[in-house]
Amino acid sequence: MDYKENIKHRYFIEKKVYSSQKLTDEEKQWLRSNPMFNVRFDFPCYQKDVINIPENYETNVKITVLSYGDKTKIYRPVIGVVGKGTIKVSGELLDIGRRKVDYKETRILIPLFDRNINSTTETVFSKSGLMSIWYQCEYYDERMKLYTIEMSDGAKLSYGMKKSIVSDNEFIYYCKSPTAPNDAEDAFNAFVFSVKISEP
Repeated sequence: MDYKENIKHRYFIEKKVYSSQKLTDEEKQWLRSNPMFNVRFDFPCYQKDVINIPENYETNVKITVLSYGDKTKIYRPVIGVVGKGTIKVSGELLDIGRRKVDYKETRILIPLFDRNINSTTETVFSKSGLMSIWYQCEYYDERMKLYTIEMSDGAKLSYGMKKSIVSDNEFIYYCKSPTAPNDAEDAFNAFVFSVKISEP
C-alpha cells in the first residue's frame, strides 16, 4: 500500500485502541511492521521507517551522521529490531533514562556521537527481517519552559523524515526540527543521517 493508504489503515487500527477495542494479532503485527507517516504532509514524511534486512541472519548496519543543520538541539538516530532479534553493541549507548550503559546486546539502539565520532557499525539479527529507524531530539522548549526529550515516532506531529534511497541497501534520512514551521525551506535539514546495510 502507498503512504496514504498506510495512514488510513493505521488510523483505523489506532481508533480501535482509543475506544478500548481489542486488536487482533494481525493488527498488532501490522503496527509493528509498517512505517509511520506524518499526516500533516502531502508527501511520504516518515515519523518512523521500517526497512527489510536479511531474515535470520547477522547483518552489518552502518549509521553515519552527515550533518547537523540545527545546532540548538541534540539529535540522535535510533534503530530497533522489529519482533524477535538483537543488536550487538560495539560502543556506548543510552538507556531510557539517558544514562550511559554497557550492554552487549539490545533491541533498540541510540548510538552516541560527538565531533570526533560520526559513524558506527552494529551487527543486527532480526528473525522477521525487519528493522525500524527513527530519531531522538533533546532541546529546551522556550514556550513550555521545559527541557524536552522526544522521539519522532511519538504522538507529536512536529517531527518527520524525508527519505532518499541511495541504493537497495543504503538510505539517507533528512530530519525535521520540531520547532521549525512545516513549510520552512530548511525544515528537514535539522539533522541528516544515513543507514547502510551490508553482510558481515
